[in-house]
Amino acid sequence: MSKRILFSLIGKETTPNFRAYKEFQPEVLIHIYSKETIGASDILVSMVDNTKTEVKLIIVDGDNYSDVLLKLQEFDFDLNPDDFISINITGGTKMMALALMEFSKSIKSKNLDFFYIDWKQNIQWYLKNEVEIFCDDLELDEFVKLKGQKIKSKDHFIDVYNKYQNSVNHINELVKDSITRKKWDYFLESYVSKIRKLVSNPVNRGKSIYNLHKKWLLETENKRLEIVWGTQSFKVLDKDIVLIELDQSVEEIEWLIFNAGWFELLTAIKFSKKYDENQIFMNVKFPVLKDVEFDKNEVDILINDGGKLIFVECKSGDVKSDDINSIRVRKETYGGLISENILVTRYALSKNILLEKCKELEIEVSSYLKL
Repeated sequence: MSKRILFSLIGKETTPNFRAYKEFQPEVLIHIYSKETIGASDILVSMVDNTKTEVKLIIVDGDNYSDVLLKLQEFDFDLNPDDFISINITGGTKMMALALMEFSKSIKSKNLDFFYIDWKQNIQWYLKNEVEIFCDDLELDEFVKLKGQKIKSKDHFIDVYNKYQNSVNHINELVKDSITRKKWDYFLESYVSKIRKLVSNPVNRGKSIYNLHKKWLLETENKRLEIVWGTQSFKVLDKDIVLIELDQSVEEIEWLIFNAGWFELLTAIKFSKKYDENQIFMNVKFPVLKDVEFDKNEVDILINDGGKLIFVECKSGDVKSDDINSIRVRKETYGGLISENILVTRYALSKNILLEKCKELEIEVSSYLKL
């Protein structure tokens, strides 16, 4: 009886290997890997359904053509002429690919072809000279598992939007209008930034924003704004005229107003016009890793387009060099080479040195107004 066999060269980028396995569902999966990619192979094997697929492992010296070829020639693959054999040469080293191509000349099968998965996630068939797209998309958890990581917690965009719909629509009306936008900016500068400064003071460590707000009320000499913050409501009067009126709990106001959740949510709404809203996630938290240079482990918006992950960092205020480094590290750690990074700022980023750094690190930069 014929069987579907998939040869897979294992490199450090595991997504093309797993996508091919998931797409073709072979009865036999052959991993050819080196000591440098043992971890990657182990992760891939752990994600295989071993009730349907038998995995065969061949470890080689990835930089030694003769060693790779010899290991292939000595291995008992149990191949039959009627088997459907696909060879994925996307991963591994060039020596591994060349040796596998040479070895394939000895395979007696009428159903043999090679393919390569390009950066656009297309399947390039060599002998058939055809290009295919994948039928099956990857799930968010699958992408993260492929990097040997896990998600600690996440919120679905649609759930966050439903919770804050009235409030964020109200804020959107404020920031869209040039007159009320100035009032909103004044509110952020004279009130929100002052509270955030109090939060960052070590003296106030452990204190809630709600209590620091009370401290601000006692100390401020600002007579223009009147802030009325209750357990289920938040109101701002600008010269006795209601500027903001939100019906949210204390914890919800802390995220929406003081943690710039309003800007993240407005940005996510823009992305929901382009991507499946069910594949947009917010406040995605990963476990802190000791070997990661920057310890910020939260992603503002994470989008799964089925073929890659898109990491979106939202900055409603100033952007610093460390912010950019942190964006780069999170992409490499949790998304891999084919993932994308997008930095969304409230206003256009004007500092050339930061723009150059983003370009160098392949971080797409966009202002909210241009999304």
